[in-house]
Formats: sequence, structure tokens, C-alpha cells
Amino acid sequence: MVTVYFFYGLAFLTMGAVIFLMPRKQDYFGLDRDIKFIGLFGLLHGLYEWTELLTLSGGSMSMHVIRVIRGALLPLSFIVLFVFGVRILVRYRPKLKIIFFLPIVCLITVLGVYIFSKDFTVTMIFSRYLIGAPGIFLTAAVLLSAFKKFKNTGLPLTVSIGIYVSGIFFIIYGVFSGLVTPEYGFFPASVFNNSNFMKLFGFPVQLVRMICAAMLALGFFMMTGVFNKGVSFMARKTTIKARLTLIISFSIFVTMTLGAILVYFSQANLLQASIGKEYLQISRLLSNYINETIDGEVEDAKSYATRSIWLNFLKEQNNKYQGMNSEAIKTYLLDTDKKWMGAKPDSPIIKECLENRVSVGMAEIVAVRKSIAELLATDKFGGLVAASGRSSDFYQADEEWWQKSYNDGKGNIFVGEAEHDESSGIWVIPIAIPFKDKAGAVIGICKYNISLNRLLAGIKTLSIGKTGRVALIDGEGRIIFYQNLPPMSRQLFSDEELIGIRANKKGYAFFNNPDPNGGKIFAAFSAVNPHYIVGRGVGWTMVILQDADETMASLYKFIVQLVGVAIVLLIVIIPVGSFFGNFLSVPIHELNVAAEHIMAGDWSYKLNVKTGDDLEGFTEAFKSMVNTVKNKQEELEDFSKNLERMVEDRTKELSHTQAATLNMLEDLAESKKELDKYSKKLEESLRIKTDFTSMVSHELRTPLAAIKEGISIVADGTAGSINKDQEGFLDIAKRNVDRLSRLINDILNFQKLEAGKMEFRFAEHDINEVVEEAGRMMTSAASGKGLEIKAELDEVLPRVKFDKDRIMEVLINLIDNAIKYTDKGEIIIRTSRGGENFIKVSVSDTGAGIKDTDIPRLFKQFEQLDQGSTRKTGSTGLGLAISKDIIKTHGGRIWAESTAAGAGATFSFVLPIAERRRSS
Repeated sequence: MVTVYFFYGLAFLTMGAVIFLMPRKQDYFGLDRDIKFIGLFGLLHGLYEWTELLTLSGGSMSMHVIRVIRGALLPLSFIVLFVFGVRILVRYRPKLKIIFFLPIVCLITVLGVYIFSKDFTVTMIFSRYLIGAPGIFLTAAVLLSAFKKFKNTGLPLTVSIGIYVSGIFFIIYGVFSGLVTPEYGFFPASVFNNSNFMKLFGFPVQLVRMICAAMLALGFFMMTGVFNKGVSFMARKTTIKARLTLIISFSIFVTMTLGAILVYFSQANLLQASIGKEYLQISRLLSNYINETIDGEVEDAKSYATRSIWLNFLKEQNNKYQGMNSEAIKTYLLDTDKKWMGAKPDSPIIKECLENRVSVGMAEIVAVRKSIAELLATDKFGGLVAASGRSSDFYQADEEWWQKSYNDGKGNIFVGEAEHDESSGIWVIPIAIPFKDKAGAVIGICKYNISLNRLLAGIKTLSIGKTGRVALIDGEGRIIFYQNLPPMSRQLFSDEELIGIRANKKGYAFFNNPDPNGGKIFAAFSAVNPHYIVGRGVGWTMVILQDADETMASLYKFIVQLVGVAIVLLIVIIPVGSFFGNFLSVPIHELNVAAEHIMAGDWSYKLNVKTGDDLEGFTEAFKSMVNTVKNKQEELEDFSKNLERMVEDRTKELSHTQAATLNMLEDLAESKKELDKYSKKLEESLRIKTDFTSMVSHELRTPLAAIKEGISIVADGTAGSINKDQEGFLDIAKRNVDRLSRLINDILNFQKLEAGKMEFRFAEHDINEVVEEAGRMMTSAASGKGLEIKAELDEVLPRVKFDKDRIMEVLINLIDNAIKYTDKGEIIIRTSRGGENFIKVSVSDTGAGIKDTDIPRLFKQFEQLDQGSTRKTGSTGLGLAISKDIIKTHGGRIWAESTAAGAGATFSFVLPIAERRRSS
């Protein structure tokens, strides 16, 4: 829209300039006295459209001042056009003098509308209805009448086409500018408005108006007769002033227009890519947050499903079905479900289910854990046996979550889509975990409803600029979270847009705005796939949305600045062109008079032209030519002198050209400073993102340390003796805390490396000693999986300068990855010469191996090759990226090799023997 408004206003300003500079001796239609009103309309209306551009771009000027200027420019531009039409019509039809004051009456009416409504929008709508439409249509009628009246008088073809084109496009402009208005509650603005036009045709009405404005400018340019070759020199002699101004105006506007187009299209893609990558990072962080939150909730639910008290209780409940066949069991459950629906709170069936020891424990868990909306358990046939509160149904086996979790007796962890829970009355994410006895048989199902509000608490308050917002959608594009809309109330994107999102490899693009106000939005998106979710489509998508106008605001502001420069140039060009035009036309007129005298035989006529440029030289040459008849020798001498003067003049012109070039270079330097300012703002936004991530990670460390210490105290028996089940639960909790601690450390280390703040302490070390120490540290983890760690070391390697702690971190990360992805066999660590100036360290395993297509992704940030249900461990995907930066800082290189999937993999890195680290 910014581009449309820019060229829209530019076309009208050009039309106004053309009309004011139109040669009066070529006024074929007798409109000379009044054509200035159309020129004034073009200048005022062009300025009005550029104030619309300022409003759209959010310029720094007070919006109230802009509204006042807009409110004045629109009716004023229309009123001068109306006056033109009325004056010409009265001239053609003197009997219609009664309409002479009609424009004033309409203007007073519009002022009355503003006084009573105090609304600029209503006032401008009535300006279009009462002044704009009548004035435009009347002007079109006058122009077409003039064309009809004079078309058989030998008009030049270009002039005829110009007036006809102007009349036709004034009619079209009257329809789309005078009758199509901003949307408002009264007719016809409620029907014939900009919004409905956009919905009907798919493009804004301003585009049609811009085309009309361009054609009107062309039409009036053709009406000047500049293409008419039959005009004599005498008719052209007084037009130099106008022509020079027109040429200067046209050249500057064409240059600025082309510059604006080049800047817009070259910078738009760059700005889009830069912002897109930033927002993509935010969406991935939020996706990881949701993933980790759901995975953590599932781990909690698994701990509840293994409580011995609950398992024993379920066994007791299942015993009551002994001696009953499947039909009898189902009949019993359905009958109980009917009784449950109508039972009062104090009835035995309700009390039996809600007041047993397991239900009491569930109620206590829900009271403490605010994120849990409901907790219940069923027996192995789907009958409710315990719950934190009264459930809407007793029989649960007909529910999808129960069937997916029961899985024909095999048992499965189920995480469902967002749904409205009738029991609690809120939106939840259901989690179902099977209860299993020691033999692995399913003896019941535990349902664990997470409050959707609690799950999304971390993203609901996130603010991105003025119009930025966060959305979470499911695999079918339905809203899970978006502003204040209810979950699952509508689709955020159409089916075609969803297909485009899934096929988009960049992770960001422009889309139609899902909100009613229309327009375009910029969206960045990433997948949310907790690995416990059991197949329903492709999973969720985290989306960062922002109005396209705000995304491209910095570019729009630059365009607005160009508009400001164009306005200033327009104001300056006309008097400058007038001055230089007059400077040229007077000497030429003097030459013409002298030629007439000489042709009449007056050889003594004195020609005195003093301009100091080529015109004066031409005058001297002319006098020399006259004197040739008298004395050829004098002519040659005069010609020689004039030639020297011409050389001097050319030298001066070259000096002026050099000065102009220097001025252009200074302007380019100023433009570079402006671009540097925008670059600094972009760097500042990236710094804020980095500081935010570091702050969140640091704030998580403190409570994690306390949790970890508390678990250790209880597990060691310091706080009292514990049984084996409690020890198992504590072990699960300790592993999860350690895992989360590692994730946070990875994020912090990555941020330090990215910001260049990680410290390195270089000293000489024996690489074999470091490798052996790393192997000893990881022996316990390898033994737990039945693996053996071997070392094959080159004993004659020299000592090398490196940061021992950082290289140890790289080795442990590589060995840990090898252990994770190796189920049997061995892990071998080798050291050797990697060339004349390098030592090489390799970690090889006999594990799953790596596909050729996956190797390029290994060392990218947040990349994980195992996703969904195949994912072995939860991590940030930063370990190898951090290792790569550490090795790169040492001046080395790290890479991976694998012959095929299933054939094991080898990760290697080299360190320089002679120091060649990159500068930090």
C-alpha cells in the first residue's frame, strides 16, 4: 500500500506540474483561463495522497496534525475541480448561471457535517459524495464536450487522444474515488466501500485510483502538444522556460521513482530474511518450551501410575469382575453409568468412588499441582474407580483417550489434542498412562488432564512489537491459542496456507491476515512435536505473527523520507526552472528581433546580449557572421576569440559537473549513515533476545540446584529411611533434574559462544592424558549399557596448547553421544597425527550410524536427527554446535563420518600443533 500511495500521489503532482507549465499558445480548447484549477487539483490531491502515506507508515509527525491536514486537503482539492467544471459549463451554457455558487453550497454542507459529527472519516466521506463525485463527473463532461466541439478543427492526433483519455479516466476516477469510500455504518458507505471492494476484486481500490491518476497525467501531457511537429519556431520561442522546468521536474521525479523502486525491492527481501530468521528462533524456543513442558508432565503422570498403593487398589477393584463374562461386565458398567449420571453427591455410588484412599490422594495432588485440572483412574474395563473430583461419566472405555492408552491390552502413553473438559469446565490437554502389574499386564488407566491455561502461561504474555502475537495451532490449523479466541473455535490458516506452511523450508512467509481487518501478516513457524504424542496428523505448530506493515516499517519510513525530499524538490524546482527558463528565453528573443532587422536591411542594428554562457557566444558568432560580408579576416579573428571563450565556458561546466559529483557522494555518505542506524537497531533487538535467553537460563539454575540438593539428601537417607519404591522415584526425579541442568548449561554455553564471551585458558597439555581422563569419566555410563570404552593412543604425540576444560567438554559430549546411540559393541577413542601440523582425535562407535543426507545437519544449532517417537533423549540440539565452536576457536576442525545407517559412526577433530587460533 505504501508503494501504491507513493505513485498515486506522484502521478497527481506530475499532472499538476504539467498543467501549470502547459504552453499557452497551444491551448486548442479555449480553457487557458481555467485549466489552472485542474492543475491546482492535481497538486492538492497529490499532497493529500502523500498524507495518507504518512498515516499508513506511522511517521513521527503528530497523527492529529496529519488528520487535520488530510481533512482540509481532500475537500479543497475537490472544490477547485468543481469550480473548474462549473466555470466552463457556465461559459458554454450562460443560462446555467444559477449553478455558479453550487460548489460553495456543497462546501458549506460538508463543513456542517463536520460540526455536527466531529468525525473526520464521516466528513471525508461526504466530501467525496457532495464535492468529489459532482466535480469529477462535471470536469469529465466538460473535457469530452470540448473534444467533440473541436475534433474536426485539425487538432494534432496526440492532443485529441490526450483530451479524450483525460475525459474517460476522469469518469472512471469519479466512480472509484467519489463513490467508493471508507467503510461506515450508513448507506451507501456500508456497501460501496474500500473493504468490500478488496473482498470482491482481491486488490485495493487505491490501485485503480493510482492507474487513473497516471493516465490523467499522461493525457494532460499529451494535451500540451509537445509531440506536434507542425508547430513553428515562432510558436515555440516562448515555451523554453516551461520546457526547461518540465524537463528538470520530470528528470528528478523519474530518478527518485527508480531509486525508490530499486531500494524497496532490494531491501525488502533482505529485511524480510533478517526478521524472519529472528522470529523463527523465537518460535523454535517457544516450541521447545512446549515440548519440554508436555514431556515433563508425562514423566510426572508416569510416576503416579507406578504408585504401589494405587496398583494394589486397582487389583482389588478388578477382582469384583471375577466370574463375569465380557457381556455381563459391559452391561454392569453401562447400568452404573446411568445411575452415576443422576446420582446426588451424597449417594453411595458417588461416595464409594470419590472417598476411597486413592481418590483422596488424587484430590491432594490436584490441590497442590495447579497445572492439573483433573486426575482419575479406571479399572481394566473402563469403569471409574477413583478421581480427584466428580467426573461427568462413570464409563470411560468409549472415550478415545482410554482406547488409545489401553491399546488392546498392550498399554500406551497417550497425549491428546486440546479439548473442553466437562467435569472441570476448562480447556485441557489429556494425558493417559496405563497401570501395569509386575507381569506387564494392563490393570487400569490413569487420566491426567493438564490445564491449557497453565501449559500456555509462558507464552500468553509474550509481546513482540506493537502488533506481534503468538499462536499455537493443531495439525488441522485449528487454534489452540491465539489472542482471546476460544481454543478450537476456528482455523487460523486456510487449508491452502497450511499446505504452503508445511512445504516452506525457510520457516517464514507473508500470509493473509486471519483477523477481520484484512491486510497482510508476516509469520514465522516451527513444529511442536512432543515425542509422546500418538498419531493425529503432523502435530502442533508454533506461529509468530506480525502485521506486514510493522514488519516492513523501517523500509516504509525510508520511502516516506524520499517522499519528503520529493515534496521539497517540487517546491524548489518550479521557481528554479522559471528563473533559468527566463534566462534563456530573453536572449533568444533578442536574437530573433536582430535577425528580423537584418533581413529588412538594417545592418546597423545593435545586438547586445550579455549572459556569460553559450548564448552570448552564439550572439557574438551571429554578429561575426554578419560582419563577414564586410571583412572575412575580422570574422576569422572573432571566431578564434569566441572559440577560446567557448573552451573556458566548457572548463567552467566541467568544474560545475565535478562539484555536483562531490555533492552526490556526500548524499550517498549520508544515506549510508541512515542504513548504519537501522543496522544498529537490528543488532540491539538481537542482543535483547540473547540477554533474555541468558536471564531465563540463569534464573532456572537456582531452583534446580535446590531441587537437586533436596533429592540427594532424601535419597542418601539423611532425611529418614526410604523404601525401594521411593528410591526409584527419587532416581527418576534426579535423572530429570540432571537432564534439565544439562540443557540449561548447553543454552548458556551456546549464548556465551555466540556473544564471544566464553573465556578460554590455553596452556600446554598432553592430549593422551585428557583422552584417558575423559574415558574414565564415561566408563560408568558405558558399563550401564554393557559397552566397553577402548583407547588407542599414539604415544609419541607432542604437547599442544589448548583449553583442557573445553576440550574435555568436547570429548565427553562425543563419547556421551556414542553411548546414547550404541546398544551393543564398543567405543574406541584414537589419537594420531592428523598431518604435519595437527594432532587428530577420533571417537568411533558400533551404533546406529548416520545417513549421508543427515551428516550436513549434525553441527547446526537446535538440530536433532531423531524426532518424535524415535527420539532417544531430550536435549537442546546444541551439543555438537557448541563443540564445533570450541574446536573452531582452537583453530581446528570437527567432522563426522559414517558408511551407512546401522554401521556405526566416527566423530573426529584436529588441533594445531603450532598456534593458529582465530582471533576472538
